[in-house]
Amino acid sequence: MNPKLLSSIYIASSILIFFLLVLPAFDKTKMLRAALTEREEMFIELQEITKSVEELNQEIDKNKNDIAKIDQLLPKQKEVSEIITAVENIVSSSGLSLLEITFSEFKGEPIGTITGNLKLVGDFNSLINLLDLLEKNLRLVEINSLDVASQFSGGASTINYDIKFEASYLNSGL
Repeated sequence: MNPKLLSSIYIASSILIFFLLVLPAFDKTKMLRAALTEREEMFIELQEITKSVEELNQEIDKNKNDIAKIDQLLPKQKEVSEIITAVENIVSSSGLSLLEITFSEFKGEPIGTITGNLKLVGDFNSLINLLDLLEKNLRLVEINSLDVASQFSGGASTINYDIKFEASYLNSGL
């Protein structure tokens, strides 16, 4: 065979082999390196997120007692019966007489509120005792207003109290 033709066939076949075998492998290698770099960045980000979660878990463990107290101060359910029982116990322990108790509810996001109204009869020292017991109560109760009225009946004087308060809870609709 003609040496020029033979060298042309070698050059053409080399170019053909380069474009059919080597260039696709090179492109695939380049694409895999880019994917590897992307995966390494994702792995580093995942490690940072894992580290942040571990730090948050350590903070939660460190503050577990405070979290439990907040859970009791601001329960996840409205628990009206618990509020009624607690208020009745506090009123009877204070020395006041409970005439009437009413409740209404406001569903806010994320904190709902139960508004209560107490009508009481008793002396001033019993009122101070009631306020002290409410303050020391495990559940957070906020007094909005306190109205005092003196009443004379049958020659005796009594003091009537009208107390409006709020007890909050986490709204379970979240």
